[in-house]
Amino acid sequence: MKKPAIVSMMMGLLLVTLLAGCGGGGSSSHNPPPAGTNIIVNGDFETDIAGSWYTYAYGSIGGPTFIRTTSVSGFSGYCGRFTSNDCGTQGSSGTGILYGSSASTPIKIPLKTGRMYTLSVKSRSNISGGKFTIHIIRDGDPTFTPLLKKEITTTTTAKTDANTDSEAYKPTSNIDATLRIDFTNPSGSTVNNSLDFYIDDIQLIELAYVL
Repeated sequence: MKKPAIVSMMMGLLLVTLLAGCGGGGSSSHNPPPAGTNIIVNGDFETDIAGSWYTYAYGSIGGPTFIRTTSVSGFSGYCGRFTSNDCGTQGSSGTGILYGSSASTPIKIPLKTGRMYTLSVKSRSNISGGKFTIHIIRDGDPTFTPLLKKEITTTTTAKTDANTDSEAYKPTSNIDATLRIDFTNPSGSTVNNSLDFYIDDIQLIELAYVL
């Protein structure tokens, strides 16, 4: 009379074994990161930024600096501080930082089909109304057309901004991308003000979605 219960138990163990086997994964480098993973390395600036973040300037802009710093109100641990006397308008002159060791050697970010991507960042500035834009751009695109971007208007207190789901980028093919952050003068600001932008927790979150 107890045979059906034993058979049911054995079938249940077999099902668990089969499901465990479907994970298949191990730690192969070909597997995509788990859903919800930030694929930007050192976006929290907790380790040395040499080789991973690089300043650029063009036109009349000169001398921007980008360092990691601590003891900034509203941030825990380290954050990045971008400083420039003038940020321009990203027209005839501009400045910012690139994810990489130089303008010609960006860190390539693999984007995959079957995934969607959103941006998030924590920021503040010493002058309210400071502006910056994070761009995710196809590697090698001469037009620098963003696949995904997030425009931020800063305040003097720390805040976090993120893309909404409707702003998420869904690649139609596997591609490599790069990341650039452009800084812009606050509206009405005069040249030669010392502009300090503090940024932290730069995240490009990879999420699974159903095609």
